[in-house]
Amino acid sequence: MSGQDGRRDMTIASHLRHFNRRLEFIERCAEKAPEGTYQRAKDAAAAVADASHSIMDALRSRGFTALNDDRLRNLEAAIYGYLLEGNPDECGLITGEGFGEHVDGPAGARVLANTIRDRDALARLLV
Repeated sequence: MSGQDGRRDMTIASHLRHFNRRLEFIERCAEKAPEGTYQRAKDAAAAVADASHSIMDALRSRGFTALNDDRLRNLEAAIYGYLLEGNPDECGLITGEGFGEHVDGPAGARVLANTIRDRDALARLLV
């Protein structure tokens, strides 16, 4: 419940904005990362999407309306925050967020080229 001055609501909203931004980066990573790279980030994006769809399906299967709007996105951001807090050692999520944040920016071509180079170099070492 919120306090009389609404501070708790603002804190929750602030956290959701923060996790939503990070989720956007993970989703972008899952979308743009070359095959064989950033698998944990791709798994996290898929897990959040699956959880979101499962919630909507559960509500709808019981005759409830499940809105697909900003409130659902807030729920997805909260799920991602929950995933992050429960898995603090998943460095693949942090690096995936970094990739997702920068792949479309001014250094995007270099970020993508370096990712491919590193993936291929690792593959050669592991053979």
